[in-house]
Amino acid sequence: MLNKVKWRLKLIKDKIFLKEPYVQWSSLLNDILSKHLEISINLVIEEYDYRFVIVRFPDDSKLFWPKNFNIKTLEYTFVELNTENPHNYFQFYQPDKNDIVFDVGACEGLFSYKIKDKVSKIFIFEPIQNLVGALKLTFKYEIEMDKVKIFNFGLGNENIDKLEFYINTEVIGVSSFSNRKNIDQSKIEKIVSSIKTLDSFIDENENISKIDLIKVDIEGFEMAFLNGATKTIEKYWPKFLICSYHKPDDYLNLKQYFKYFDYKIKHSKAIRFLDGGTPTYRYTLVYAYK
Repeated sequence: MLNKVKWRLKLIKDKIFLKEPYVQWSSLLNDILSKHLEISINLVIEEYDYRFVIVRFPDDSKLFWPKNFNIKTLEYTFVELNTENPHNYFQFYQPDKNDIVFDVGACEGLFSYKIKDKVSKIFIFEPIQNLVGALKLTFKYEIEMDKVKIFNFGLGNENIDKLEFYINTEVIGVSSFSNRKNIDQSKIEKIVSSIKTLDSFIDENENISKIDLIKVDIEGFEMAFLNGATKTIEKYWPKFLICSYHKPDDYLNLKQYFKYFDYKIKHSKAIRFLDGGTPTYRYTLVYAYK
């Protein structure tokens, strides 16, 4: 109870001293006085083999998922993409049949799953091998039809063949190339993965004629990704859907970056993140476009 009082008082104090610029007083007070209910949806879980399960969602979506990862991640992701939620990419993006999309940090692949029949082609990038195994099962037909390509590495600002990656098996969505010390280390599994720049990937794949949209959710490495993508931006001028909440200064850094390239931006509603950083209320998504 004491902790609940403390964080509420801190938010009020920070707002008074102008440390919460992205939230109005009315929204802040409504948030701290409201009851926050636990998310729960009905997922149907079926055995597939010793490594994976099949997960069926209320809208008939079907994904494969590693058995050793917590299923709760999928509940949150489904709600985010199927409600009026600040995390919902579709508040800004409507897929077109001719679109070529890059999904950077695909995780379970639900975003790509929802657009796979509405776009021309999807390039998926995911550094976690177990998730790549699940994604290859989820998109088996699309891979055979050359509509989806999956790559088992991350994208950043340099090319490194072997780099430690920290999997949070409890909340897989916060896994990262950086080991966060404020997370229960008993839930962390360390693996070796690799990263390369988007620019070097494009140099190696000269047959890519255009990129219409790049969706980026890579747990605080968004700016590193962009710094390795400057040539690609100037070649294709893609639209971006990019997460802007993992670090307190992400939004300002993204805003400045896209201003340099003369992009326009929109942002989602600000919501609260209790990770110790200020501002606590942050815009979850930035949509950048020419």
